[in-house]
Amino acid sequence: MDNSVISFSVHAGEADPLTPFIRFWDVNKGGIGKLYGVVEVLSGPAQDISEVVWEGVESSIKRQPVLSVTGYLQEMVETSHKNLSAYAAREWAASLTLIAFQGDSFYLATAGPSFINLYEEGKIYDIPHASRDTLGTGVALGRPGDFVVHVAYQDFTEDNSLLISWQGLKSLINSEELSALFDRGSEIASRNLYRLINDESEFALLMVSKQDDGEG
Repeated sequence: MDNSVISFSVHAGEADPLTPFIRFWDVNKGGIGKLYGVVEVLSGPAQDISEVVWEGVESSIKRQPVLSVTGYLQEMVETSHKNLSAYAAREWAASLTLIAFQGDSFYLATAGPSFINLYEEGKIYDIPHASRDTLGTGVALGRPGDFVVHVAYQDFTEDNSLLISWQGLKSLINSEELSALFDRGSEIASRNLYRLINDESEFALLMVSKQDDGEG
């Protein structure tokens, strides 16, 4: 089975599949194939903050060995936090979510406010199960205080979908409506979600779905 990936980013009212809030990487080490990232800017200039965050991620991708996937992702998030903290006087802040796929599973690391949903067996979960004990604790990237990286590991099977979005989506659709969209398939869900955020001036959304590749 293959992963179907749909992304859209809106900056200054202009739509783009990725720029500047979403990035993909071919890691190809430690059993990791693809790595996906979503940054939400909470305070400060969107383009500049995104670049600072991505620089932290990319420097860690190249520098760090993959002793464990969760540790590898955690190091990326912590490095991005340190980079953004250098601009504390400007009160720049962001949240960051990273997802790495390894076979039929994914690893997730996130810090700061986030909107993450897993669609599994007809149900919507607000975040993959293993992160719930730490969700909602810790400061955003760039802010002083107790910084916590929430990590999760999850099997990713046929007809599962993972949605990472800016928090504003919460005010546009509730969990029951979101579940009903996914019941109709990931393509229909993505089209309807795009319509919801089409008028936003700054926004990002990433959806990864596991679909049968037709071979067997």
